[in-house]
Amino acid sequence: AIMLSITIQRSDDLLDAPDKRLVASIGICAVLLFFAFPAANASCLPEASQADDDIVCIDTDTNPVVSGNGSDTITVSTGASLDVQGSTPATSVTAIDSGNQHDTVINFGSVSACLVTDTTPIALLNTDINNSWNELISVGINLGNGDDYFANHGSLVVSTTLSTSPSTATNSIVTARHGNEPPLTQVTATGVVGGNGQDVIVNTGDISVSVQDDTGSNSVSAVGINSGNGTDVITNTGTIIVTASSAQPDQLAIVPSSASSANPTDASEAGATATGIDAGNAADVVITNTGTLEVHSSSDGSVAQVSALGILSGNGKDVIFNDGVVNVTA
Repeated sequence: AIMLSITIQRSDDLLDAPDKRLVASIGICAVLLFFAFPAANASCLPEASQADDDIVCIDTDTNPVVSGNGSDTITVSTGASLDVQGSTPATSVTAIDSGNQHDTVINFGSVSACLVTDTTPIALLNTDINNSWNELISVGINLGNGDDYFANHGSLVVSTTLSTSPSTATNSIVTARHGNEPPLTQVTATGVVGGNGQDVIVNTGDISVSVQDDTGSNSVSAVGINSGNGTDVITNTGTIIVTASSAQPDQLAIVPSSASSANPTDASEAGATATGIDAGNAADVVITNTGTLEVHSSSDGSVAQVSALGILSGNGKDVIFNDGVVNVTA
């Protein structure tokens, strides 16, 4: 893993001075989910098929674009908006899924994929949660496993929020877990997923990815760009902001029956990880950053693990050029 121009900052300081652009991005998702908007008429046409499609979004659409397995081109035009929202009982949202062939996806407008749910841990109460591993996932652009090209010249906002009311919790959630058992839920958000092909990913606009776990008892991960394991070229001349936050209310403090006050680290493997760019494990990946990478991870849980990575190059022989700003705080 490689981190450049790293600044270590306390989590509580970060909460006192959040990036205004990030707050604005989270606000977009919150507002869209708060109001019960009717589904917009499809403006991304033609509908996907198994052939080679050329899909263009020209207005506002709330339906995800899921193409078939042809070599497709998907364009979100300037002024167009693709806003895909999910709430309980949904456990995943993806704005654009281009399938597994050689695809081209270009965004000149606004794309968002936001999930706000209380599906877990409430849904797991009175169940065998020791053996449960659930996922809450938001993805902006899923390019699949072909040799793909993605360019973001507009705005891409992806967020996952797990919120729950402490008053509805019972001891079944705070006492059933033991020392090294996995967290209840994997809460993730990824801006761009490249798959395992040889991809070219370019950002000249704004990408904001955030994960917030209000229970503080899960595995939280936010990634701006995950190019997969192919031989990829990643270029950022714009702005990428990634945050992962885990906040543990006192009412939901994890107190496993096997833990003692003398060894509190046995209580949980919960934590928050934020990564700006993850290049995977293939060799000869070229990463160029002349823009801005803001990567922040925080937790107010007493036993949570917190980490932040600006650029993660994996195990391959990669080339990284940085003439921009990489600011990482945890």
